[in-house]
Amino acid sequence: MADQQPGKKVTGNGKTYTIGVANGYLEKVTKTTSTLADLDGPDIKLYFNGNNVSGRSPTQNVYYEITRLENGTGRTLASNEWASFVAHWNNTTSAFDISAYQICGNNCNVTPLSTTRSFSLATLIGNSYQANSFGGWQDGTGINFWGPLTNANGSAVTGSAPVNREITRRVAPDDASLGRLSCVDWNCPYLDGSGVQQMNRPSNYPFQASDIKTFNWNSTTGVPNYVRGDSVGSGGSVITSPVYAFQNSDPADTSTYQVNLYPTSSLDALKCSNNSSRYCSPGDYNSTYTGDYYRWKTGASYTKNVYLKDDANGGKIVSFDPPMSFTYTVPASPAIGIDSRYAGKKVLLQSPGQGQIWFPSHCVSVATGKTIDCNSNDASKEWVTDVYIPTVEGADGMVTLVDANGAETSTKYLVKWTNRGAVLAKAASCPDLTLPVNNGSALPTISDWQDPTNSSSANYLGTNWISAPAGTTPRVIHGVVQ
Repeated sequence: MADQQPGKKVTGNGKTYTIGVANGYLEKVTKTTSTLADLDGPDIKLYFNGNNVSGRSPTQNVYYEITRLENGTGRTLASNEWASFVAHWNNTTSAFDISAYQICGNNCNVTPLSTTRSFSLATLIGNSYQANSFGGWQDGTGINFWGPLTNANGSAVTGSAPVNREITRRVAPDDASLGRLSCVDWNCPYLDGSGVQQMNRPSNYPFQASDIKTFNWNSTTGVPNYVRGDSVGSGGSVITSPVYAFQNSDPADTSTYQVNLYPTSSLDALKCSNNSSRYCSPGDYNSTYTGDYYRWKTGASYTKNVYLKDDANGGKIVSFDPPMSFTYTVPASPAIGIDSRYAGKKVLLQSPGQGQIWFPSHCVSVATGKTIDCNSNDASKEWVTDVYIPTVEGADGMVTLVDANGAETSTKYLVKWTNRGAVLAKAASCPDLTLPVNNGSALPTISDWQDPTNSSSANYLGTNWISAPAGTTPRVIHGVVQ
């Protein structure tokens, strides 16, 4: 941590490197496709997109209804808060079953519900919520999902509806090929005329060209700078003073912020299929966008991009291998320790290197036994994996390598454990756990000892007893080695 200072010199492998630090990092997101039915069972954290109702987005209205059911009074999110839900798709009932909600502001907190709240797809796309798509991610794997909830005529999709599954790889800060990137979303950051950070909140959907915010990738500092006066990929002025990096101004704010950015040269592909003058968010049924995109992350200290520049190679940034991706089919009859909801499912895993694998997982407080946010400061926090791979030969112990485009290859690997354990919640009190009285019996004393070589002893071993060799003495007497 002490070495993470821009410009500091470090040595390794007989060479000298210079430390570089950016206020965030950029990921390239490559999409693969699954279906809504494939999400049946396992929990993901998700949110809903669509039209505002009563001045609130679908996610905000679902949160309001959940808090009303839980507390009797619905709660409205503050302007600096955003919500997501711990939920899974129930293919039998065509509903999202929500077991907890997460609120993020300065920090993120997960609140389990007293009972699972089920929101049918018909309800979500109805007039009370007007959701048309969803997005989400799976803790532990770094994998994101999004997909439509309505079809072309506005009715609900079925379990066979496509769901985009995303694999991410970090972009080098000095990548000069990126150029301009555009934000087409409900909350796009920008700088106003006085240079103050603002969030654009369009009043209508689909978006107009004026709702699009454009940024220019700076390959020297490794940050996206805002372009004032440009919404469709031409003109405008790049704001480089100050360098705009979506950096949190409050040091106590440890939240992670992310902005989805699309190549400005591909803006035409973001136009709605039913309205060529408007732009639809990817995931909306009327979106025609099928390409890759980028995600800028910043905020918490761990989102800083710390990198090495090779002094002997003109300051070129040292490139490291990207994470490896794998698929794994969970056995239909999972072993103890595997969440049964994953039985028979194919899951996507990632390996950051050094022999590690990221599994679907969640965090619990050992002190309370409840699910908590993995960014929580709870000292008893523990990561708990929902899936593990048994150490056996054959399909149950093998993973399949996925290429850069998300397709399975013919290469397979046998997985072995690096560590394994169990987490037990601490009991608050156990007043009924007392030692048995055992009819008042005391522990045995030396007077209770019976010589096993004495034929009159109750513990007599019989004639096959082998006596100690003559002249020998015990090796241990009263616990003391002789």
